[in-house]
Amino acid sequence: MKKIKNISTYARLKEFIPIIPDSYRDGIKSHIVSKIRYKNMSEAKDPEKFYEKLKSQLKDTSMWPNEYLYKFIVSTNSHQVKVIENIFNNMGAVITTKNSKNGNYVSVSINVKMKNPEAVIQKYREVGEKVEGVISL
Repeated sequence: MKKIKNISTYARLKEFIPIIPDSYRDGIKSHIVSKIRYKNMSEAKDPEKFYEKLKSQLKDTSMWPNEYLYKFIVSTNSHQVKVIENIFNNMGAVITTKNSKNGNYVSVSINVKMKNPEAVIQKYREVGEKVEGVISL
């Protein structure tokens, strides 16, 4: 399956998503939302403006409640992974970690069912406040 390269491509294909099998449809939405988050977070100068845009994009690309994939990168030498795990504790989250090639960083992926875009953003804010030096993707 061809990967979607930008949001305008998604907008053109949006009407076809209901006929795409579920296994592919979820991958397409995850890929698009990941691209939205990565591009916008790296360019964000005003966090409030960024979160408003993210909220709007999440409403446009998903039906809620829905599974949401968070990705964070933290330093290996700290207790930061535990802090992130505690933030998502008792939510039924599936948390996976992977060490970087050189062992300096840990990637933390969290798949969890969220009730709405506001809840997604609230968790990003909580992680940002409690985990120093975290990189959110």
